[in-house]
Amino acid sequence: MMSRRGFSLVEVMVAASMSLLLMGVIWAGIKVLRTSTLNVNASQEPRKQLRAALGNLQKDLRQAAYLFPAGSYDLDNGDKIEIPAPGSTGDALAFAIPENSVSPILYTVVVVYTKPREKTDINNPKARTLVYLKATGVDPPTSDLPGEIDLETLPLSGGKKVFDAYLADSDGFVTEITNDYHAVRFAFHLRRQEARGELQQSNYQTTLALRNTI
Repeated sequence: MMSRRGFSLVEVMVAASMSLLLMGVIWAGIKVLRTSTLNVNASQEPRKQLRAALGNLQKDLRQAAYLFPAGSYDLDNGDKIEIPAPGSTGDALAFAIPENSVSPILYTVVVVYTKPREKTDINNPKARTLVYLKATGVDPPTSDLPGEIDLETLPLSGGKKVFDAYLADSDGFVTEITNDYHAVRFAFHLRRQEARGELQQSNYQTTLALRNTI
């Protein structure tokens, strides 16, 4: 009867080396796949942010009853915005939405503007985000008219959203109020230079009329 010979040390070492090599190849493949997935997600994220910003702005503007007049405003979070005069263009907008129809009427105040991205991106150093501020339950001091509301004293920071949509530096968010203050034209321009050299761009523009102006 023949005895079974075990594996030699050399055979064991060769088998172990091949196993390690195979594991390395598999791990490298997983890393490549993961990196590719992350890159795809990163590429899609600005458009998702832009769609979210559009959805919020369209929904709120359709309910708005008052557009705040042109001028410079120092907000409670330290940011300064410039709302353009009717017929002119700018990158800021503020409006009020009535929350009820019986006196005393309370309002939701929305302020929208752009500012530079907080996170540094070497490929897009001038990209901007859309800042979306809200204050709810705002009661005008002496009447039901939203024109009495002081934007500069409102606690807007509590309802803050930031949409990282890689907006272009000069025309990423453009607003224009009609002369009668009954409608707003606005446009978005997403511009993102990817690390691989590809340029990602999206444009959107529309005009929304206020349903009930005050």
